[in-house]
Amino acid sequence: TMALNNRTIHLFRKTRFSDLGCSEFTFQIYRTMTTVTTSLEETLRKALEPTHLEIRNESYKHKGPKDAESHFQVIVVSKQFENLPLIKRHRLVNQACQPLLDGPIHALSIVAKTPEQWRSMASEEIPGTPNCRGGDKR
Repeated sequence: TMALNNRTIHLFRKTRFSDLGCSEFTFQIYRTMTTVTTSLEETLRKALEPTHLEIRNESYKHKGPKDAESHFQVIVVSKQFENLPLIKRHRLVNQACQPLLDGPIHALSIVAKTPEQWRSMASEEIPGTPNCRGGDKR
């Protein structure tokens, strides 16, 4: 499977054996449109095995098309963050998301908590990021 911007290309190999015992390889390419949000979620779930994950598309606060997927806030709760300072937690998230950060994602705001920290927050609201102050001041 290869991810390329908003498209995921799945490569499947089918093997057929002819009557002579020779193999013939047939490759099929399936293109599936996936959103950046979906790719981000799959990436974080695979890398960090979170007990809680929220992905907020905040692109509407910035200049660009209405359906843009370029600015995100992620709230990740994972046991992997235990005993790690905040900077190392952020590095784990950034490393996991690097291919997306090199491509379609322009900005990623990270809230990284351990399960214990998340429980102690109870019903505290995690604020979103502020509106863009550049470009057209949206």
